[in-house]
Amino acid sequence: MEKPEMGAMSPLDISNRTLLILYLSPYALYVLIPMVTDSPTLGYALRLGLVPLALALTWKNILPLTGPRPVGSSLLWGGLTGVIGCVLWVCLAKPFEPQGSHTPWSPLAFWLRFAAASLVVPLFEELLIRGYLFRLILQWQQAQKKGSHSPLSEALDECDVRSVEPGAWSSAAIFLSSALFAMGHRLFEWPAAMVYGVLLSMLWVVRKDMVALISAHAVTNACLATYIRHTGQWALW
Repeated sequence: MEKPEMGAMSPLDISNRTLLILYLSPYALYVLIPMVTDSPTLGYALRLGLVPLALALTWKNILPLTGPRPVGSSLLWGGLTGVIGCVLWVCLAKPFEPQGSHTPWSPLAFWLRFAAASLVVPLFEELLIRGYLFRLILQWQQAQKKGSHSPLSEALDECDVRSVEPGAWSSAAIFLSSALFAMGHRLFEWPAAMVYGVLLSMLWVVRKDMVALISAHAVTNACLATYIRHTGQWALW
């Protein structure tokens, strides 16, 4: 398969260095909220209220979610990939899950987390990992190929991830973005998260839009939560 162009380094109205703050802020807010409260119910209620607000405030600088493929078929591809991703996640995480008893979540806490995991997390994680970081790595590589003395600085200060061609990819972008995605999860989940990152990177190459990625992530999280609730495998959450 031929790789699309990585994206031209054209004049910017906003640099990747500034965009990083905008893409990272919803993720950071989601991670930091548990430091405010020990209550899962309150914590997920706050996440459902505050993280979408953070996304709304930065939305005008967010990269396009659609691409050259029809949105409907991207949703279908995303749904199918999401189910496959859930199966892979369970198969790869279950052998390494912590042993011992784990307290089930209360119904209210479960459904709040279900909503956050299915509606909020897929949006900000995909925008950050495979929307921003994946494309930044491509532009970093492009600067290296040009012979830049400081390719990362050039990618951060002279490029815009929003200019990357839909479906553009490289082996380094797939591997490094998947590794960064894995690092955001618990240690025993790293093998599952790494494989899942590669799966969604492949979906980006095929579908060339964020719609497929976000819908796949949402379906995976919803299926995983449903599996955990029905099997009692609460260690996987």
